[in-house]
Amino acid sequence: MVPGFFFPFVVSFSLDDSASDSLLLVFSIVPVLNSVFGIAVELSSTVFHAKSGKNRFAWCFRKYYLPVISFAIVLSILVALVLELVYRIISPWPESTVFAGYVVLLSPFVSVPAAVVAGRLIAMDRSAIAVSSQVLRMGVPLAVLIIFDGPSIAYMAGALVVGEASRWVVLLVANRSCISRKESARLFGDSRSDQSSMRPLRGISWQILSAATGQTGPVTDRFFLVRGEAGFITTYDVADKLFYATVQLVTWGMLVPATGRWARLERGSGLESWSKVARDLFKIILFSVCLAGLSILVLLLGLLQLNVPPAVARGGVWASILLLSLPFAILISGCSRLFVVAGRADIMFRLAIVSIVGNALLDYLFFLVMGPIGVPVATVCLRFALGFVYFGVARDVVKSYVAVVVGQTSGSARSV
Repeated sequence: MVPGFFFPFVVSFSLDDSASDSLLLVFSIVPVLNSVFGIAVELSSTVFHAKSGKNRFAWCFRKYYLPVISFAIVLSILVALVLELVYRIISPWPESTVFAGYVVLLSPFVSVPAAVVAGRLIAMDRSAIAVSSQVLRMGVPLAVLIIFDGPSIAYMAGALVVGEASRWVVLLVANRSCISRKESARLFGDSRSDQSSMRPLRGISWQILSAATGQTGPVTDRFFLVRGEAGFITTYDVADKLFYATVQLVTWGMLVPATGRWARLERGSGLESWSKVARDLFKIILFSVCLAGLSILVLLLGLLQLNVPPAVARGGVWASILLLSLPFAILISGCSRLFVVAGRADIMFRLAIVSIVGNALLDYLFFLVMGPIGVPVATVCLRFALGFVYFGVARDVVKSYVAVVVGQTSGSARSV
């Protein structure tokens, strides 16, 4: 997370404007793939491994690994090709940038399998390894950029793929060595669960549709901001990056470990009722509130002390506004993970459609009344409203899911 945050700044200092734009444009494809496909595969893998128990590798390979990895890789490459084509139509690429774009297409071949292994580690209460290995993704390209003087864009693209591959290797080693047979039995139990009702491709498809739909929100925001004065797009990007950094901190620090526990709802070794799920959510939201308050204080004090360009200073103010919605953004993300755990990922897509429509309407109204600053204000208001909606729906879904599981378990016990 840290290397990815600093990477654009190091690029801007190390390369000229033209080379910097080309490199960041090619690299921008990878975060899109990770946010749309990587997170979906990782979350799906967490739920699958938590529910499948100690089923043998051959069974998991046939039921999950082969179809899911193949599906995600093919879709990732298709989306990357479309993005590269669009970028090349808007602004013709030189041959070196075109070659770098082709090199980047190799990244799904290692990032998707890595997401599967990371999901398994999260299901085994080893989320720290899955989180800390993230540093390799952008850490390797960042190291190449710092060590070598003006590396070519092709070398940087290769370093990006090497970084993804390095993470996969670390996760594989950790997966084989960090957990004992005894602890595996404690986490997953000794029997294999019936997976006839699991449809991993269906769940991942809904997650991908939801994530892809959610990506239209920032596009809508920028559509209104381009009508303002110059500098507001930069302001928006600065605010978005600062806000996203806090979201990542809470997600990887608290939400991802909680997901592993939620995914074992069916086995009764972790959370067994909605009250325990709600208790987990309460702790995460409370931490988010404290983090949001501290971040706003640091940002405002920093703006008073530092001499920064007007667009960046304005971005800090906008980030402070967005941080007011941090607890609700985390609540929405946590409830979305609960939908996947309960096998109702389709709800994510339906609520994403509601979010898109609401975002467009509020952007229009607040921009009309308040000008450009109305865009972050609209985002905050939307998250406030959606947070309560997501929480209410998640409560009903999880309660229903636990009731079904308990009923199945009781029936199995009586039959024995």
